[in-house]
Amino acid sequence: LAALAAAAGAAAPRWHELSSEYTFEAFLADFGKTYASAEEHRFRELVFERNLRAILRHNADPASAWKKGVNSLSDRTEPERAALNGYNKAANAHPVLSAGRRSELPAVPARALADLPEAVDWRACSPFTTSELCPLKEQPAPSVVTSVKNQGQCGSCWAFSSTAVLESHFAIATGYLEDLATQQLVSCAPNTEQCGGTGGCAGSTGDLAYQYVADNGGIAGEFTYGYMSNYGESLDCDGARAASQLKSPLSGYSKPESNDAEALMTAVATVGPVVVNVDASVWHDYETGVFDECNYDKDVDINHAVTLVGYGPGYWLVRNSWGPEWGEGGYIKIQREDDLKCGTDSSPLDGIGCATQPVQNATVCGCTGILYEPVYPVVKV
Repeated sequence: LAALAAAAGAAAPRWHELSSEYTFEAFLADFGKTYASAEEHRFRELVFERNLRAILRHNADPASAWKKGVNSLSDRTEPERAALNGYNKAANAHPVLSAGRRSELPAVPARALADLPEAVDWRACSPFTTSELCPLKEQPAPSVVTSVKNQGQCGSCWAFSSTAVLESHFAIATGYLEDLATQQLVSCAPNTEQCGGTGGCAGSTGDLAYQYVADNGGIAGEFTYGYMSNYGESLDCDGARAASQLKSPLSGYSKPESNDAEALMTAVATVGPVVVNVDASVWHDYETGVFDECNYDKDVDINHAVTLVGYGPGYWLVRNSWGPEWGEGGYIKIQREDDLKCGTDSSPLDGIGCATQPVQNATVCGCTGILYEPVYPVVKV
């Protein structure tokens, strides 16, 4: 696998500058990549050239509302890209198995759209200025969103989205913004029923992440328990660090009504960022624009957990965990429709499903299924 250098793709061409003349050698220089052997170098070159052709074909369509570009994933195969999607549908599909340990609390009641702001962006909260996009009443306000992270080759999207949302809710409650230990969730948060996986890089959900933090009495800071699963190993839980200098104790977590746009908008506008679950199967080359591949006639494979930080006219504003060089500085805009549209997630569960209950098809609504099973933490203050 490629050894990723610290250099980011700041010099890489944007979508409107990209052409078939962009070489593999330029790609390697732009993204600081090297390979372990000549054989892998040639293989990655072939993968890159195939992906570049697909990017250029997409961008040649003038009707497309979003554009593709090159990024650090442009030399990855489809199976390698799919491995980044670590939302474990099985864990949410069998809630009765964990009923005795769930700390689910009532969600904020949904408001009518007319009673909500036209646009929200929690990144706009700042101690240096005021903004109508920041939902906090008292401004200037503390910053409440940390920098975009990169999960690497581990299917830990569920852990990154859960910590990103928790960081924001802790900052909203206390005025103190700190990077929290995603690695602690990857290595320590249990998925005891082993529904479709065992947690860690094999996938899990925000519900299980917040249940763990509530049971543990909090979570360590990133400085105490840094991320080490970049290359796909979950690693054993370090009990000493998992119990050291804990931050952000939780009373539990809340789940806005699934497949309800007003409930999700109310939560992100009045409470804070929210963990949402999506079909990210064709996100990997996204660079800019409003993603609108929302074909509800196809199977909507919910396979990725991300962070909803706001919304605007016709779009949801979502933070990903594939690094800041991906998308719009690590973010993607997803089409937000006026009318509720739904599809079906009929794909098999990742890994091995729970033997005690059959897997059922799920109705998932919103573009990419973004309205399905959102969750946010309830910070104990």
